[in-house]
Amino acid sequence: MILEALLGFTVWIFALAPARRGAKTELNVSTEITRQAIISGSIAAIGMMIFASTALPIIDSANEHRPREVAQKILCAMPARTDLWVLENAYRPFWYYLEPRALYFHNISDLPPNARYILVPATQTTAFLNDPAWQGAPPQRLIRVIDNENKAFDLLSRSS
Repeated sequence: MILEALLGFTVWIFALAPARRGAKTELNVSTEITRQAIISGSIAAIGMMIFASTALPIIDSANEHRPREVAQKILCAMPARTDLWVLENAYRPFWYYLEPRALYFHNISDLPPNARYILVPATQTTAFLNDPAWQGAPPQRLIRVIDNENKAFDLLSRSS
């Protein structure tokens, strides 16, 4: 809001500068058009800044697929102080909010025997669960979450 006030004050001074010099001041046409364009652009910029700082947070708060909310859903489905093994793929913003509980792996063979909670992209869940490495005891799907890019992830749980 300080930036908007500063820009508004500057526009106000700039708009009134010709008026303070008196009515008999002769401005050429291009100077007057430039002055009006700068004033109009500044007013539009102030309007956009006010919208971005007041309305967008309200609109964005209704989005349940923001990174923090996605990570919170995952963490709430797990007991406290348990590790989450994440199948490392392309980085997802919600991974940041899973720290420090997140540990990353590339293959099932990378998982330790005590890995209980596993997060995999939903597109790979079926292949992951059908891998022979599970020896007939694959994990169960607990929840599916969707991130802000409409990519689905499954939280899997192995019995301990």
